[in-house]
Amino acid sequence: MISTLELPRFTRYTFTDPAAFAEEIRKTRERGYSYDHEENELDIRCFGSMIYDRSGEPVAGVSISIPPYRYNEEDHTNYARLIRETAAAIFNGLDMVVK
Repeated sequence: MISTLELPRFTRYTFTDPAAFAEEIRKTRERGYSYDHEENELDIRCFGSMIYDRSGEPVAGVSISIPPYRYNEEDHTNYARLIRETAAAIFNGLDMVVK
């Protein structure tokens, strides 16, 4: 399916090769969060995570954006942990919202 997508370039970091894009999606699923290294817009890096319902279906997402001048590699693990924890906290709070 990815091979049929048009992948327009937005920045010099944008994934335009379907195989590279598919690999990034695989890594995202494996690690439990996404990381945008200025692929969509220059001067913005983002971490994101899906929020699933009790049946395992994605229902929402959460992300944080960081300008590169505030980002450093030492904090990468911390940002990734925080975005996953936030998604989990929202997931755990869904029962309160649904009731």
